Amino acid sequence: MAASTSFSTLLERIKSVNCKSVLLLWVLVLIVPCDKIQADIPSPICGSNLYDTETLKSASYWTITKPGICYDTWTEPIPCTINLAFCQSLPPSLTRGDEGYGASQKEVLPSATYKILGKENQFTDDASGTQLIATYPNGDELSCGTIGLVMYLKCNKSADWAKPINGQPSAIPTEVTVELDNKQGGCLYSIHADYAGACKAEIPMYLSFGTVLIILFFCLLAAYLLVGFIYNMCAGATGRELIPNYEMWQRLPSDILLGVSFFIGCITCRDVKSSDTYESI
Repeated sequence: MAASTSFSTLLERIKSVNCKSVLLLWVLVLIVPCDKIQADIPSPICGSNLYDTETLKSASYWTITKPGICYDTWTEPIPCTINLAFCQSLPPSLTRGDEGYGASQKEVLPSATYKILGKENQFTDDASGTQLIATYPNGDELSCGTIGLVMYLKCNKSADWAKPINGQPSAIPTEVTVELDNKQGGCLYSIHADYAGACKAEIPMYLSFGTVLIILFFCLLAAYLLVGFIYNMCAGATGRELIPNYEMWQRLPSDILLGVSFFIGCITCRDVKSSDTYESI
């Protein structure tokens, strides 16, 4: 008796609320989440949802060694090495003892010192599926300003970068083009290289089409029952009449049996009783 009284009291309190407001609330609560079944895949802190960045991160850092690519000896025939770490810091020995930097360079000379070209990188996904972009901002203050570096990894399925053993440093295995804008206000390195991992990867399907349909069905069923319950309650219904389309659901079993009987009668060519006619269904 106490439980029945509590339930009746709850119904009276619900009825005292504006029914249209309650109905709208339930529609928002139930329908909106169902519309978000294909949830966005969260972006990693440093990585990519479309491209292979694990190979890039497998080495402690990658190197480019060419003559004439260092800032102070640009276009001069002096060998220079640029060091690039992906999603991690370069060893302090390559950054004058500083930490938190992902790009540096040094001429292959005994008296040369390291220049820092940028902090740890961030990746940018190119949705066209043709390149992966790594940006290294806020390097040293040089004559042109604050130096930075952007690396463009172009899609080339035959340009495989082998993962080094035990994360050792490794030279970039493909042809690399290095450009420098050393004018005032420019101050940017642009590096271009081919990389098989920059070809867009297939995003795995976490939910099959059938699973999505089943989830949608149960979401809509829950919305139908709850919204119908509130609507009938606001219309003054009580007891079983609160169930949406109660009379239809009550007749459903007998209607199914009648339909089956009618179908069997048709395919077996037996006489169909007047109570089993299509009109009665």
